[in-house]
Amino acid sequence: MIYLRRPTPITHGHVACMDSPWAITSIGQAQFRRGDFAATYGDGSVQDILSLDLCDWDDPGIVYGVNARKSPRQIVDEVPAQVRANLDDGATLVPDAQIHSWFLDPGITDAGLPSAANDELLLVNTTGSWDDRPWATTRVPNLFPAGDYVRNTINPATMEGADESGRAAADAVSRAAGSSATPATEFALYQEPALAPWRRADDVRYRLGLPNAFDLIRPYRP
Repeated sequence: MIYLRRPTPITHGHVACMDSPWAITSIGQAQFRRGDFAATYGDGSVQDILSLDLCDWDDPGIVYGVNARKSPRQIVDEVPAQVRANLDDGATLVPDAQIHSWFLDPGITDAGLPSAANDELLLVNTTGSWDDRPWATTRVPNLFPAGDYVRNTINPATMEGADESGRAAADAVSRAAGSSATPATEFALYQEPALAPWRRADDVRYRLGLPNAFDLIRPYRP
């Protein structure tokens, strides 16, 4: 997380830095918080927080030419540089002068050492994993798992899937407790009908052993 001295609403939602070698995604937090952000959080001088995910820890960056496993200081120098390089007005939006401080997830351990590790890996459901995933209701009477690894009507590993599994778990707890409360509303994943031909074509390509038509891999060019 990078703490900023002024509001920086780059966009109302997530930013995907498609050309960043570390595959960075980010979101500005202040735009989604109610009230006076600076007065509520920190020492009063922080106006925004840019939360970032680094999805590629192995490819070299654009500042030091090394990967994200080397040192926290290099990460902090590298990430804003990659964000700026991917925004039309990046140097103005996220200048060094506006960076108040930073925080690196403590789940990242031993940075700079061969034993560097991430204790909080991003879940990506793999082919064939459905059969190994639990439902919100289990054979253990008082065990109700929730999270995007739990089977539900929204399959992808997303916050929507996690939310859906949370509603299913809440309903399971309610039923087990004999509660008469109104069940949570559960949803199904919306699939745009106009994209159905593309999905069918992708199924055919998969059966033929061909890659997805949009699976275009190109090297990073700084």
